[in-house]
Amino acid sequence: RHLSSVAWSFAKAGRLTAPLRPALAAEVAARLRRDGDALEARGLANVAWAWAKGEDARKCADADDAVLVDAVSAAAAPRLGDFTEQGLSNLVWAAAHAPETPATTALLDAV
Repeated sequence: RHLSSVAWSFAKAGRLTAPLRPALAAEVAARLRRDGDALEARGLANVAWAWAKGEDARKCADADDAVLVDAVSAAAAPRLGDFTEQGLSNLVWAAAHAPETPATTALLDAV
């Protein structure tokens, strides 16, 4: 939860940039790969929003960002019923702004 709060806070302030951005991306993705439930629904929505808000994801070629977007999408898709309306809205908005990958496509299809 703490990582999602850090990501959200820095994105809200317009400061989710290097070196923090790739470090957070790598850590959150690693935790989600180890345990898809490492973040609750709110945390997944906050991280997704932070990445889409923090930098235009369509222009981002950073491999860490792609790994993070895939990990969040894969963790969120089977748990859509756990999201509040606001969280789901933020998640869908973020996925729509992310590069199209099999995981983001599956997430959007599931919604």
